[in-house]
Amino acid sequence: MADGRTTPRGAPRNPLRLGATFRHFRHETRVTSPPISIQNLMVPTLAILAKALGVKPYHESWDSRVSE
Repeated sequence: MADGRTTPRGAPRNPLRLGATFRHFRHETRVTSPPISIQNLMVPTLAILAKALGVKPYHESWDSRVSE
């Protein structure tokens, strides 16, 4: 459960988390829009900002590998 932190389609609402998430999972997935050339400019920039501000690619409670 994302606790309202994602859109109905499952994307993070926070653009910094979105960039960090796309960067983190760059080998597993790509989105169809915007074009890949735009993604290649936007995603690394958002990921760098996210890292500088301490925004993680996903919330630890969403990770199925973490035992509760």
